[in-house]
Amino acid sequence: MARVATLIGKDKFGSWSSLGIAEGNDVKQLVETYCKLREIGGVIKKGKGEVKLSEMRLLCNNTAGGELKARQLFS
Repeated sequence: MARVATLIGKDKFGSWSSLGIAEGNDVKQLVETYCKLREIGGVIKKGKGEVKLSEMRLLCNNTAGGELKARQLFS
């Protein structure tokens, strides 16, 4: 299990935003958020509107296989 994980997303203007940070056993919830965002095509609600992500990355350290850098592009 990873010790620290972060989920970041890039909007169509190229701005990166943190979508979540987890440590220890909370990493599972962050991975579930990553999977859910993949299923819905990278659209998140922000205020009254919606933001379409162009890219999303899940970064984890100290996993069984080393570091994890899961990348998802949206069209």
